[in-house]
Formats: sequence, C-alpha cells, structure tokens
Amino acid sequence: RILVCAPSNGAVDEIVSRFLSEKFIDGCGIEYTPEIARVGGGDKVNDAAKDVVAETLAEKFYIALFPSSRTSALALAAPPPEELAVKREAWLNKLTAKKEQLMNKWDNTLITPENRGAVLDICENVERLDRELRRYMIASANDLNEEEKLRLIAKAYIEDANIVFATLSGAAILQGASLSQTKWSAGEGVSFDTVIIDEAAQATELSCLVPLILGPKKC
Repeated sequence: RILVCAPSNGAVDEIVSRFLSEKFIDGCGIEYTPEIARVGGGDKVNDAAKDVVAETLAEKFYIALFPSSRTSALALAAPPPEELAVKREAWLNKLTAKKEQLMNKWDNTLITPENRGAVLDICENVERLDRELRRYMIASANDLNEEEKLRLIAKAYIEDANIVFATLSGAAILQGASLSQTKWSAGEGVSFDTVIIDEAAQATELSCLVPLILGPKKC
C-alpha cells in the first residue's frame, strides 16, 4: 500500500487527476486499476478528485442503499420502505451469488503461468466483493446512527485502498482512520509500505514527519 502526499491540496489533486486518467501495468504487462482514496480537503478538493474522496464514496454508497436517508437530495422521491428492503435484499443476494460464481471459477482454473491474468482477475474481483459486503454490513447495522455509518464506511474505503492521497497535514487524519478496533475490521488497518512526498522541496521538515508517524517501510 502506498500513501502519496504533497504540501497543498492543489498538488495532491493534480496527482489524483493523473492517476484517474491512466492505468497501471504490472510486471507481466497486464493492465489494472488500483483502488484509490483521497483523504480530507473538504471544499478545497477540485472537481477532478471529488469522486474519490473517502467521504464522498461513503455517501454515494449509503445513498444507493438508503435513498430515503436525509443525506440524499432525492429523499422525497424515494421508494416505499418495503420496496427498499426488497431491493437491498436483492442487492445482497446478487453480491453473494457473484462471489460464489467467482469461487467456483477459482476451483476450476488451473494455476499456471499462462492463466496468471485470469487468476489475478478472480482474486481481485473476490476481494472487491468482500469489500462491498463489509460496507453493506456497516450500512445495515442497527446499532449505529447515520453519521456513524458514514464515518465507518469512509474509513473502510481508506482501509481498502491500495493508494491513498492526502496533504502532509491531512495525513494526520489517517491515525484514527482504522477499523481495527471494530467488529468490521478486515485485520489490516491503515498501514503503508511506502510514503511518497511530492514537491518535498517546498515542504517543511516538520510537515514531512506527519505521514512518517504511520510507520511506513519506505519513504
């Protein structure tokens, strides 16, 4: 996992916009798109990066399940509760069925160098479905209010991302962004193998220490 930081919101968002316009290529020449999340920024985040802000991702996910919530601008046009319950159940069944299909495909796929791309594709899709199911469980929890659900779902997006973007000062938010002390923890928490600081020459030494508090292996 990688944490990418820069001194300003503008610099961070410029990097995010470039990431969104390109795909990654692994050692075997296979294209892939990593999960990414932007942390913090508030109203200062530009339009190119807004769609990957963790809080925005959480809100969109929650509204898709509960369009009658007060978070939704379409609350007045939401379907009846009974219809919503049926749709949510169908959505959960669909995710579960997809995962079963992928696991059956895994059982019938030989792990050979020639099948490397297919095997990786299955693994990535299973992991993606597991993340969706975890967010669904948080959103459907009966012991949480709406604000708590949105906050935890946002944390889940941060915890699940392969690459996280934040300003140097905004990286401090990540110290409390783990689900490790909750029943929805995936067991990994918010930790990073590498921290990359863009425009480091324009940053102060003290501000560069903020992301290093997270204990990356490399910088």
